[in-house]
Amino acid sequence: CSVKVIKTAAPAGGGSLPAVELSGFGAAVAFTAVTPAAAEKRLRQRPVPIICRVQDDQVLFDSRCLNDTDVEEIAIACAEVERGL
Repeated sequence: CSVKVIKTAAPAGGGSLPAVELSGFGAAVAFTAVTPAAAEKRLRQRPVPIICRVQDDQVLFDSRCLNDTDVEEIAIACAEVERGL
């Protein structure tokens, strides 16, 4: 799979302030062995679910929702999804 950093924008307050957008950055992962929807589903079904969303045929992890300690676990999980584990 491949990863790139992208700019993101999302409504503030989970949609409660739709006219206010928060800009930020995220990691967009393009899987080669599975569809984005299948990857998202497998990530959410892990013993500790990894929450992400599908956008532009990629799986997106929003940096506003991550801690520094999450990055390694997400990388391992993405590698397992790509390898079919």
